[in-house]
Amino acid sequence: MSVKQIRPIVAASVALVAAVALSACNDNSAPQVAPAPSSKTASTATPSTSTSTDPGARESASPVTPKTSASVATGSTDTKVTPSGTVLKFGQPAVIKDDDEGTFRIVVKSLTKAPASAYSAANVNQSSGTMYYINFDVTDLGGSQYFTPSSPNFLFLYPTFTSSQKAKSGGAPLNSLPGGCTPNDNTMTTGQTASNCYYYQITGATPTTVTYNDYSINLTWQS
Repeated sequence: MSVKQIRPIVAASVALVAAVALSACNDNSAPQVAPAPSSKTASTATPSTSTSTDPGARESASPVTPKTSASVATGSTDTKVTPSGTVLKFGQPAVIKDDDEGTFRIVVKSLTKAPASAYSAANVNQSSGTMYYINFDVTDLGGSQYFTPSSPNFLFLYPTFTSSQKAKSGGAPLNSLPGGCTPNDNTMTTGQTASNCYYYQITGATPTTVTYNDYSINLTWQS
């Protein structure tokens, strides 16, 4: 079994210890994840009139834009750990210290809705929820013997959703998906930056923000 195949299994095991609810899916999609605990700075999904993907949609992912904006910024070269509760704009970096993955800087660049052709490409059922992409950059700041662009746990980074919604996380796809979701699992060295993409399925209202919650810190990205 390759390292790339092993990592999601390891991530799922870590999340299980952290009390994240997981379940196998009949359509070969990823484990379900639980919504983050609420806080003063955590954002919830904004209702929309439709969450289905138009079969005639263009082959590019549709941006999901929230109505509010953040005012907290962090320098792109900062190595100080970002405080829990920080709200950032898409494109702004946060520094996270993880017991297993060392310290890394992550920049959530976008949250987009996948085109109709992405469902078959990812081998997931469209009836299980609307498919979304999170594209991000990550920089290895040291502290881990093995670090890749998929080291940030895909069960901790996800489109913000409520307890009334169901969500599944696929992590990085095995191959590039239509609409701009390209995986990257190359080994990184300290100081190196790389791009990656995770995909998700969520029912109900369209999410407009992205959460990172590892049960010790809670960060939010929004437009």
